Amino acid sequence: MLNALVMAVCYLGAAYLASALLVRFLPRSYSARQIRKNLVLVTVLPFLLVVDALTSIDAIGRGLHALVGRSFEVLSGRSLITRDRYSYFAYGRRRRAPRNRRRTDRSPQMRSQGTRRSTLRA
Repeated sequence: MLNALVMAVCYLGAAYLASALLVRFLPRSYSARQIRKNLVLVTVLPFLLVVDALTSIDAIGRGLHALVGRSFEVLSGRSLITRDRYSYFAYGRRRRAPRNRRRTDRSPQMRSQGTRRSTLRA
């Protein structure tokens, strides 16, 4: 029983020290942000480190995918078809501009002239 208690105290001490170093040297990692939000998560530090490792693998994979895609575009001379430009229901059509982008409301000429109401009242 005493041996298990000593092992638990050693684990908590090592996890506490490792999490403090992690927060110090890698403050933007997932586990460092979670530990700073809730210090009790020091006890599950190995699981958080697994999530960090998976996140790193995902970031490396995305970087490699972008590198391979860009090199293919350079070699072939044509751009790749992305999901943004083409979708399942509207193949070949580009997305419309958002509705809140009106040129007449934001043009400098309309702002300087004022609205029609203000000119009728004056």
